[in-house]
Amino acid sequence: MAVTNINPSRTRRNRARLPATLSRRDLPKRSLDDLGRQSRAFRTLSAVVVSPMPKKPRIVSSAHGPIKHVLLCYPSYGAGERVYRDVYLDLLKKLPKTTRYTILTHPSVTGDLQAVLSAASASKRATIVESPEYLQFLVWAEDPFVVVKDGAGKKGKTYFIEPFSFARAADATVSDLIAEATALQNLQSPLYFQGGNVLIGDDFVLIGADYPTNTLALIHDYGHIAVPPRQNEAAFVNRLYRDTFDPLRAVKYVGTKLPIPQEQTREFKLGGKTWTEVLYAGTGVAQPIFHIDMFISLAGRGKSGKYRALVGSPVMADSILKRPPIAHALSEVFDDIVRQLQRLGFEVIRNRCR
Repeated sequence: MAVTNINPSRTRRNRARLPATLSRRDLPKRSLDDLGRQSRAFRTLSAVVVSPMPKKPRIVSSAHGPIKHVLLCYPSYGAGERVYRDVYLDLLKKLPKTTRYTILTHPSVTGDLQAVLSAASASKRATIVESPEYLQFLVWAEDPFVVVKDGAGKKGKTYFIEPFSFARAADATVSDLIAEATALQNLQSPLYFQGGNVLIGDDFVLIGADYPTNTLALIHDYGHIAVPPRQNEAAFVNRLYRDTFDPLRAVKYVGTKLPIPQEQTREFKLGGKTWTEVLYAGTGVAQPIFHIDMFISLAGRGKSGKYRALVGSPVMADSILKRPPIAHALSEVFDDIVRQLQRLGFEVIRNRCR
C-alpha cells in the first residue's frame, strides 16, 4: 500500500516521552574530530604517535663535564694476560670514585673482571653485561657509536647512536647487547662515522673529513637518504650530522686537500732475511690517520677565548726519538691540517719535546 499526500500538521504525535537511554536519530552528523573533542573515552581509541629519536639530542663531550658513566669492553682474548688486567685496574683506580661502569665481557672471563673491579673498589658501581662467548668484539669501546643524551625533560634517556654500518669484528653488536640488558638505548643512523673520528668540544663537533665523504658515497650507492630537490648534498649531510648529534653544536670537518698516498707494501732485507713492510697503513682520502683522536686532542679555551687543539707532529716525534725524519711520515699533511684548524678559529699547539 502506498501512502501519499501526508499533511505534517495532521500527523499524530506520541505524547509519551522517549526513554532517556534511547539515542536520537535526528541529530546532525558528527565527525571523528567532533567526537574526539567531546568524548575522552573516544580519544583513547586514537593511534598513539611515538618517535624513537631523542627530542633534544645533546652529544656527550670528549673534553668537558664530569665522568659519570663509562662503557668498557673486556673481551676474553687478552684477559688472561697480567699486563692486560693491570691496564684495566690502573684505569679504574684513576677514574673518579663516583664513576659508574657498564662493562661488556665474555662469560669465560667474568670472574677475572669481577676480581679487577674488587681490587679497584668499583664492584658496587659496575654492571657487567655478558656477551655470547662466540662474539669477537674488541677493546675499542668508543668506536662503534657516539653517545647522545636527550635534553628533553629531567630524566632524558641516553642513546648509543650507531653509524650506517660498522664492519670491524663483532663490534656492531656492542650497543645492541648493552641496550638489551640495561636502560641505555641504541639507534642506527643513516650517516657514516666512527667514535674515534669524532671529537666533541663545548660548542662544536669535529669529524674527520673522510666520513662525510663516505656518507655521500653511500647516498649514491644505496639511495637510503632522501636529499630534498635542488638542495646541495654536502650541506644537507652536514645538517644531518648536526641534527643527529646536537643542533646546538656546529659540525666542522678536519682533513686536507693534499694528495695522500694509499696503503702499499715493499720488501727489504734485514739480518739476511726478507721482510715485508706496510706503508701508509690506515690513511684515508683526506686524513693521514683513520681517526682524528690519534693526533688531535681538545684542550679547552685559552685566555684569548679561542679553543685550543693539540696536534701531533711527526717531525717533533722524530726529534724526541733522536732519529732522522721518516720520508713517509706525511708531516706536510699534519701541517696542512694545522693551518685548516687555525682558519676555523682554533689556537693550535703542536706536541713537542721540552
